[in-house]
Amino acid sequence: MPPEVELDELEKHFYKDHNIVDEGIDENAEPKNKLCDIQLVGDILEVRKLDGPEAIARKDDDLEAIVGEFVKDFQYEELETATRNFSNKLGSGGSGQVFKGILKDGTSVAVKRVEREVYGKYEFFSELSAITSAQHFNLVRLRGYCSHVSKTGRIFFIVYDFFKNGSLDSWIFPNGQFLSWKERCKVALDVAKALVYLHRDCRKQILHLDLKPENILVGDDFRGVLSDFGMSKLMSKDESSFHTEMTRGTRGYMAPEWNSGYRKEKSVDIFSYGKVLMDMFLGQRNVCFDRKGKDIYIEGGNTPLEQRKSLLYVKKKLDEKKVLDLIDKRLTKDRSIDERLASCFVKVALQCLKEDPRKRPCDMWEVLTMLEPILKVLPDDKKEEHDDEEEEEEEED
Repeated sequence: MPPEVELDELEKHFYKDHNIVDEGIDENAEPKNKLCDIQLVGDILEVRKLDGPEAIARKDDDLEAIVGEFVKDFQYEELETATRNFSNKLGSGGSGQVFKGILKDGTSVAVKRVEREVYGKYEFFSELSAITSAQHFNLVRLRGYCSHVSKTGRIFFIVYDFFKNGSLDSWIFPNGQFLSWKERCKVALDVAKALVYLHRDCRKQILHLDLKPENILVGDDFRGVLSDFGMSKLMSKDESSFHTEMTRGTRGYMAPEWNSGYRKEKSVDIFSYGKVLMDMFLGQRNVCFDRKGKDIYIEGGNTPLEQRKSLLYVKKKLDEKKVLDLIDKRLTKDRSIDERLASCFVKVALQCLKEDPRKRPCDMWEVLTMLEPILKVLPDDKKEEHDDEEEEEEEED
């Protein structure tokens, strides 16, 4: 039986002005924002007219001034040897490839090669600027960097700690291994803490702008670690928004306002975080339900209208107290899952996914305060093991 839990403290975090899904929407209304100004480059969407990577490149070509004297400037030959000529590939994304390397002292590292020809320098400087400004238990640690001039041009490398468990996508999508319900809740909380730090507590306010399961690493103790700051934006503490003609992020995780000319705020990270929460709950990527609960996701993305209807279907399941019908089927035997706990998790996701950024939680601290009580009422791991042993003994008798 799932544990009996008292969630009055948790429920009070859902404020009256936070309707889970926008009320009174016209399901047949045409979306206000068109995608006609956007083109696909790898798995990264960009507006055709882009604001200058040269701005950062020219702003400070002195890498030591950005990263400081305590971050190692690797020689290209060192990284070439460590990665066995870049043969041990861990993964790839819109900005480049990541390889496993072993340094001379035996330390395992992840070496990111920034490969995008036009915006490589922009992403390299953005990532170094962001990660050297931030230090947190749930952020990946920078080991070093390398700027190498080859026959074909300049190549940029960033060296990070290596995580043998890989990224979150390999633990929540069908792949054999999978995280338990409690582990998923813990990772969700860890990423929320990292975003709170970036948005509020860091020396400079940092917006990640490319939050997705591939950019969340899983530590040995199954803690969530946020990585890949190639799309990030640094802002001063007194800034609340910024304007850019460059659309940053990955298709399927980008907030709707990226398709408009409006100024961007930390709410774009909050929307992407909601997408990740839904991925963790459903165990599938970019699910889009029709009115009957059938997944109608199409490659290239569903229309805003279809996405609204999908959220309405999830809201309907919440109202019917049947949200566990939607959970990753691999978790159905997980004893720590409770209908009300699951409902609260999904409510947080839906609040983050509001189409109007003004109706989302005001910041990640508010999201964190809604999530923390969920983990607190989950059963202790040792207690679960003890209960399992008792059940086995009863079966033997």
